[in-house]
Amino acid sequence: MDYDLVFSKRAAQYNFATKTYPHVLVNELRTAAEMVDAANDTVVVNMPGACVDISPYLDSGVIYKPYETNAVFAKVASVAHSEFGVIPEADASVDTVLSLASLHHSTDLERSVFYKEVLRVLKPGGKMIIGDVISGSPQDLWLNTFVRKYNGHDGKFWSLADAELMLGFTVTAFVKKYRWTFNGFEEMVDFCRNLFGLDSASDKEIVDGLEKYLGADGTGFDWSLMYFIATKI
Repeated sequence: MDYDLVFSKRAAQYNFATKTYPHVLVNELRTAAEMVDAANDTVVVNMPGACVDISPYLDSGVIYKPYETNAVFAKVASVAHSEFGVIPEADASVDTVLSLASLHHSTDLERSVFYKEVLRVLKPGGKMIIGDVISGSPQDLWLNTFVRKYNGHDGKFWSLADAELMLGFTVTAFVKKYRWTFNGFEEMVDFCRNLFGLDSASDKEIVDGLEKYLGADGTGFDWSLMYFIATKI
């Protein structure tokens, strides 16, 4: 799985970006929590869960359980480790499983394995929520054109057709748009260099890329994800 290879190399940098500049992804994490829409006493699993902590945006009574599938990333981010495709929860014991902006590193076969495991742990009527980059979007072009130039990023991004693999679920899809916010270009460059692994890119190259692909200015840039809400039948 590409995700495991990527974050074995980049876990520390990714963790640095999110912990040093926690305000950048507030809108993304808040949006994810809104899509989860969890009530008190419900169980929410977030997987892979390193550096995408939505717990501050959930009701205090929600039982939040993050698991990280990459062992290095789990250690760096202090999140419990579990192998991909293995959710350490009992059958029919979980209300919601979230996977945020990570499954684009997986193949269709790997996704199918994950969906089957989610189906096992979900209660009847429980929900699997996937938020990820839309195929053909500016975010796709940023990641699979600009970022790829510097670190080989090769995401398999999402369209409505991907719902066909979610067997055992009824599926609806939404596009959510929001903003990543920064206190100027210097902060934006440092965050993006570490989050996206752009070590070999100059500051100017990063700024030019952000302006070209994402329309960035000194305060930030727009981001969007496609959300699939898959309800267990």
